[in-house]
Order: sequence, then structure tokens, then C-alpha cells
Amino acid sequence: MEKEARMSILETEIEAVPSQPEEGQMRFKSTKRVGEPIEPPTPLEVSISGTSKEATVEPVTILRSGIDGSQPINEEQIEILCQTDGQQFLERTCPKRVGVYGSGGIGKTSVLKALINYPITKDLFDVVIWVTVSRNWSTRKIQEKVLQQLSLSAGDFKTDFELAEELFQALRSQRLLLDDVWEWIDLNAIGIPDPTYENGCRMILATRSPDVCHIMVADRKVQVEGLLLEEAWELFREQVGGIIDSPNIFPHAQAIVKKCHGLPLLIIVTGRALAKENDALNWMRASRKFLWLSAHGIFGFEGLIQQLKFSYDRLESPELKSCFLYCVLFPEDREVGIVKLVEYWIEEGLVAGNWTDSYKRGCDIVNILVEASLLQKLEGGLSIKMHDLIRNLALGILSLETEGCQFLLRSYSRMTQLSHIGNSSFFRPIVSFKSNQPLILEDHQFLSRAGAGLTELPLKQKWEEAKMIFLMDNELSSLPDSPSCPKLLALFLQRNQKLRVIPTSFFDLMPSPTVLNLSKTRIKSLPKSLCKLMSLEVLILRDCERLVLLPSEVGSLRRLEVLDLQGTEINKLPNKISELSSLIYLKVSFYGSVNWSEYAKLPTELVSHGIIANLVELETLRIDVYPGDRRWNKNVKSVIDEVGKLTNLTTFCCYFPEVEFLERFLATSLSWKIGGLTEFKFVVGHDVKRFVSKVVDNLAFANVPWDQCFRFVNGEVIPDAAVEVLTPYQSLESVI
Repeated sequence: MEKEARMSILETEIEAVPSQPEEGQMRFKSTKRVGEPIEPPTPLEVSISGTSKEATVEPVTILRSGIDGSQPINEEQIEILCQTDGQQFLERTCPKRVGVYGSGGIGKTSVLKALINYPITKDLFDVVIWVTVSRNWSTRKIQEKVLQQLSLSAGDFKTDFELAEELFQALRSQRLLLDDVWEWIDLNAIGIPDPTYENGCRMILATRSPDVCHIMVADRKVQVEGLLLEEAWELFREQVGGIIDSPNIFPHAQAIVKKCHGLPLLIIVTGRALAKENDALNWMRASRKFLWLSAHGIFGFEGLIQQLKFSYDRLESPELKSCFLYCVLFPEDREVGIVKLVEYWIEEGLVAGNWTDSYKRGCDIVNILVEASLLQKLEGGLSIKMHDLIRNLALGILSLETEGCQFLLRSYSRMTQLSHIGNSSFFRPIVSFKSNQPLILEDHQFLSRAGAGLTELPLKQKWEEAKMIFLMDNELSSLPDSPSCPKLLALFLQRNQKLRVIPTSFFDLMPSPTVLNLSKTRIKSLPKSLCKLMSLEVLILRDCERLVLLPSEVGSLRRLEVLDLQGTEINKLPNKISELSSLIYLKVSFYGSVNWSEYAKLPTELVSHGIIANLVELETLRIDVYPGDRRWNKNVKSVIDEVGKLTNLTTFCCYFPEVEFLERFLATSLSWKIGGLTEFKFVVGHDVKRFVSKVVDNLAFANVPWDQCFRFVNGEVIPDAAVEVLTPYQSLESVI
């Protein structure tokens, strides 16, 4: 079988002749609106009697005929060539294995879904099994997807081989559709029978490359091509609206459509990004961006990703961009429930505010991203997924956005201006559209299995090659003893709530991480090998409720800028913290007890003299203490005096047991006097609740809509110091 030549619609504009039906065949048409979210369907079950109704369904192509210029083209016409004589099918007129290929985003999945949903197809085939293979496929993964559609369970079988034997029997005479195939697949190992005329098994596979069709021994290869310019224009117009008919906008819109090269996904995404734009100047800028790529020789896949990035750049806020990028952390082709996704966004601090407001905002963000075609909402509207090309875009952005860390650190970077650390690796701004740096991140550099339900870690080899590892929201209970991670820049393990111990030598072979997130795990301490993380800039241990001890080795992390210990049970800040000369963000929660016997075992002070004063770069400081902890009553005066010397402080949260401590702070604080302290949350008086306990923090205090909050408790007369604090502001809660 001769290998068909490649034809890339991304590198050159193609004039193609519409395919014509062969003699003896009838042409059937089904319609599918271009750009609608296309999802793997549930198995189709159509009862038929006898075999005389069976016929071959041959490959499909996108029609380009029927364009007369007088009527807008709003739908993709799907031509299905179908043999009408069922007996001919039995006489071996049908190809056993069909390969459908075309560029990413060209509409292969749309075509295939239209094919299997076509009434005649449903009538011919009793069951059609759809499997999205994806780049990171495995034998077991494909087997499980097939089993699910056969209403079987992988748990009933012990090995892949045993499972393959069971599938081999179940799939005889079945019709199988394999979407998004990237390489040769051993069908026998999976349990898929080799399609023959005798067993009646038929297969259609979809891929980006004709080479895959060849190595999978396709009997018939069909290329799905792009839209004609007239069709592309009407599709673009459908997304944007009549505004493009404006004389000042029309030529720029035409230029953009031409540079989309007939690719439906790109046309839709770009059109929706410009749907509300009525400023001709912005249209001109958009067209210049598209023209710039070809002018500088950027074509093919890299050019496509850069063009798709235009839609990302058009998102109106960092909040939207961060939420979009978070979606790429889930495994490829993973369907994610919208409710769960919004909860993740809130947990990460990507969406701020109280729970009700942030949840509503999260749902609004989902709708905005769906409307922009950056996410696809699945049938039923309860979950979303990401098109593989849009996923490639997000991965590319992560590779540029300071190795993918910045968007997950919005809650930290938002509280600090960081203007003086422009060279900091994780706070660098995203690279511009015209960057010469490629928007490509190799798969082996990015290990992402967020929310995948993992109980065991990915293979050792994947750890060794990865630059970024995202394993949050799993069921991991253990970590490897000493993984070799020479390239690792970021490790995210948050919310693995079964994780209790970090191995002693875990960090020994990690020379390069800049970000480590272990928040909401159940660890009690960190190993001394922490000192090996000499490049670490962000250490997040938030809500590690069992963490009581921070090793003194933390003092060796001289590049550390963010240390989040809020929600922990640390009983004393290590003295070595004073050596963190780059620290700009510190939040800590101290453990205390009203039990005398337990209290006697605790360190005599929470913060040693001189620690805070040495953190001269500090911009954000929050100290949470246990109510009635007498150690704080003894410690607070020295802490206040040292905080008063910090000239860069912009955010301060503190509990003042007595009014005179507040008065002392106001009289001595340099940042307060010069007006640099723009955000504060103060509690004054003998509070009966922990400041700020998790309950109080979430429900009553931290999420109020003001940046300046004052709480006066157990007092009858509001002191002058409180009036001074609140004179320029509004928020006051007095508890008597």
C-alpha cells in the first residue's frame, strides 16, 4: 500500500476539489454545526434482525461544494458515502480498517461523530465502541475504556493478558472507533480482534498523521481538509457577528480569516475572542499579530499554537487566565466535573472571596471559558474537557510562564508587588506574542496527574525527566526514598491527605526546584534533606494540621521568598528563619494549649528575639496564635518592636492582647507612619477564639471585602488607637 503524501493546511493554502461519489454509491448528508463540543458518545445500540441490512460505511470528507456566495454557510456538511446493497458488504466490498487523518483542529472528531450518529449508520451497526486513545495511552487505559462501554469491569480480571482474552471474545463482530491515535498500537495485546471479513469486526481510526494510517495497516485512507475561504469567512462571521461588515473592520477581519488557513477550531476560537470588539484599531492590531507570524517564517504546529494564544491573551483578567491554565493539570482527555473544578480553583486561591461569592464567580468563569471555546462543556452540562490543541496551547504557556508556576501562585504574588525582584524565576511576566521562544513544552517535561485518583506514583523514569510535577488531589500515601530529579523546577503535592511522611533523603537529588507545595497533607515534619533545595523560592505548607516542627535546615534556603505556615501547628519559629534574607512573605500559625501539663512541655517563646528584625525584605506578615496563649502575651512586645522596623511591610495581620500593644505599634511602625501598610487585619482585646482559627478565618474575618479590618473584643469603650486606625477606613467590629 502506497503511503499518501502529507498535505499541511497550516503551512500553505490549499485549493482542493470536493470528493465525488463513486459509481454505484449514493450520497447521504448529515449536518453538524462546526465548533460544537464533540464528545465520545455512549455506545449506540440499535436492534436489527438478520444480516441483510448491513452495509459498508466508507470514509467521510468535509464538503466544499454548494457554495454560491448568496447564502451564509452556518453548518459543516458531512458527506457519507454508503453502499446501499447489504449483500455487497457480505461479499467483501467494505474496507476492514479505515484511517481518517488531518491536522489538529480540522474537525476529525466532528466528522466521526456525525458518521456514527447518522441514522443509516445506527441502523447498520448494533454497537459502535468509541475510544479516545490520546498521546499518553496505555494498554490498560484502552482496555478499561472499552470495558466501560461493554458494561464490564476491569476488576474482574487480574492481568492485562487475561483482560485481553476476555475482550477478544466480546469484540468479535463489533465496530470500533479509535480517535486521536498517535502511534502504532498493538491491538492483539489489548484484546481487539484483527478486523476480517470472517469475524465482521470493523475499525475506523483517526489521527493527525497519514504515517499512522500506514503503520496501522489501514485499507482506506481519507484526508480531512480545511474549509474553503468562503466557508471559513461565513464561519468566522457566525462567531463574530455583523460587526465585521463595518468598512473599518472588514479588511482586518479578512486578513485574519486568510491566516486561519481553513482550520475550523482556530477560526472559532479567534472569532469568539473578537466577538465583542468594535474598535477598528484593535482589529488592526489583531491582524498584524497574525501576519507577523508568517512574515517571520513561523508556520506549522508552532504557528498554530501562537495563533491560538491570541484568544488566551484576549482573556480579560489574570483570574481568567489562571483558571484556564489550571485545567491543563488534569490528565489528557479527562472529563472534570464543574463543581469539583470550581472547588479546586477556590482551594488554590485562584478565585477569591467568601465561599458563596467565589463559587458563583467560579461558575461564571467556566461559562466564559466555554463561550471562548477554550473549554468544552460536555453533554448534560455537568463537566468539561479541553481540546487537545487547546491543551497544547496551555502547556506551551506553562513552559514560558516561568516554568508553569506563576499562575498557581496568584494568591502570593497578588499580595506583593515584587517590583524589586524582576529577575526572580517564578515571578517573571508571561512572554509576549512575538517572542522567539517556542510555545512548546515536551511531554516528558510535564508530569501532570492532578485529581486522577492515584494511589501509587508514576514511573520513576517520568520523575527523572520532568521539569514540573503536578500530583495534587490524589490518594498518595508514600513517596520514593531518593528520586533523581535533576531537571525538576516545581513539585505540587497539595491535598494528598493520606500522605503522612516525607522520606529522609527525598530531597537529596533535587538541586533545582523553585516551588514546593505540600499543603493540606498530613505530614508532621520535614526531613533535613530540605536543605538540599538551594534554589527554592516558594515553600507552601498551608493547612498541614499535623505539622508541629520545622527543621532548622530551613535557614539554608537563602533564596526563599514565600513561606506559608498558616493553618499548621508549629510550636515555635526556628531561629534559623532569621537567615532567610530574601523572604518577602511569611504566614505562620502557632500551636498552643490551655492544658497546664501540655503547656509546660511547649517552648517558652513563639518567636525568638531578632528573627523578625532580620527579615528586612518582608512585605507580608501574618501571625496566628492560640487564644489565651501566655507565651504570646510575653512575646508580643518584642515582635511589635521588630515589626515596627520593617520599611517594606505592606500587609500585616496580628493579635494585640491589650490596647497598649496596638498603641505601641502605631507609635513605632515605620511602614504605618509612611503609609506603606495598605492591608491589615487587627484583633485587639482578650479574644476567646483563636486568631485567626480556620473557622473564623473562613467564615467571618479573612474574606470580608475590605483590605483593612479591625476587631475590638471584650471592651466597653472604643480606644483612641482604634479611632486612629479606622479614621481613613470603614471596617469595625466591636465585641463586648
